[in-house]
Amino acid sequence: MQQRPLNKHVLIVSYDFLPCTAIGAAVRSSKFALYLPEFGWRTTVIARLQSESPNAAKTENVVRISAPKFPFSYQLTAWFWAIKAWFRLKDMIREKEFHLLYISCPPFPLGVLGMALAKKASLPLVVDFRDPWSLDPYRPRCRVKAMLKGLLCNWLWPYFEAKILATTDCFLVTTKSVREAYEPHVPAGTRGPVLLPNGFDESDFKPVDSSQTGSVHRVPHPYLDLLYCGRFAGVGDRSPAWFFRSLRSLNDEGKSVHLRIIGDDSSEIKRLIRETDTKDIISALPMIDHQSAIKNMRDCDALLVYQEATSAGLSSVAGKTYEYLRSGKPILAVAPQGDNIELIENFGGYFIACTEHSHEAIMGALRTLHSRWQSQSLPKFSFPKAEYLRQYNRRALTGRLAEIFNEVLQARQEMPNRTRA
Repeated sequence: MQQRPLNKHVLIVSYDFLPCTAIGAAVRSSKFALYLPEFGWRTTVIARLQSESPNAAKTENVVRISAPKFPFSYQLTAWFWAIKAWFRLKDMIREKEFHLLYISCPPFPLGVLGMALAKKASLPLVVDFRDPWSLDPYRPRCRVKAMLKGLLCNWLWPYFEAKILATTDCFLVTTKSVREAYEPHVPAGTRGPVLLPNGFDESDFKPVDSSQTGSVHRVPHPYLDLLYCGRFAGVGDRSPAWFFRSLRSLNDEGKSVHLRIIGDDSSEIKRLIRETDTKDIISALPMIDHQSAIKNMRDCDALLVYQEATSAGLSSVAGKTYEYLRSGKPILAVAPQGDNIELIENFGGYFIACTEHSHEAIMGALRTLHSRWQSQSLPKFSFPKAEYLRQYNRRALTGRLAEIFNEVLQARQEMPNRTRA
């Protein structure tokens, strides 16, 4: 694709940015920054410097700012990083010629930083909520933490959120249910919520020999290799203990299924493995680089999506789901009805959906998957529909983001004297 003249310049503020250890959070902004120049937008990125990624500081057009470490509080670290970034950026944003400011959240203190920067430099502001903030439906299992989060979501976070939304020119979200939930909260002067989902990058996936499409596994090892990528425990009130116990019961029946978790070797996961007596069938491995994760997806027998229901009507789509679908591997989706299951059902190749969160339902889904694998009728590759490949690839999504940037810029130029809250 021929690159358009780079006559516009966007400042991207993203806490995590590749290369880094927080792959899931970093991919969206990193891919936007990669493809925006094709649509006429030059990029400068402000991101967190991670000591685990020593080469990250050398990335072109990326300014890395170190964060103070508060191991007991991710949010507190993010607030202090935002304050530090403010002092670094408040002069730079005036000295350099930027046309627009794009903020990726969470962590949500970046939204407050973006609001302050946009006001100081009189820049159009686009804020992207990858997850809901005050409307976050997940609560920790610990009562004290749950009460504290409830107070913050009911009182403090809505205050900051309302200020951000009143300052923002365009407000982006990633799922339909989040868009519907935020519609009553967006003021008339702000465009949105605009749905811009996550996706996959075609360049991350090597072509597969057409002779393998639709072929079946020949059972190269004595167990079904099930893979989960990313954090499994410690997300809201999610605990995979249910699934671990079901997996234990299945193996005790003589149906051998092993689970590899790539990206979560936390103490919580290790504790759950011990408690459910599954250390012989579950491997908890640390985070690996993005390309290696995709290779593992394509080399396994099946991929696992796991979500739990929330009391609210909000449902997230795990970023990994888009790459799972593009990989063409069979998917076992254990999740409630909502945006994630809908995406898999609308566009997926071979999948098994378990929408009831119970031991019996999970066991039934696992038995079906194992039976297909054992009988050698489980597809090796079963690719998603062509419409999915057109609609959810990162280049196309970045083109849509560039259109939004252009529309925001044009609206500002047509109303130069507009006063924002």
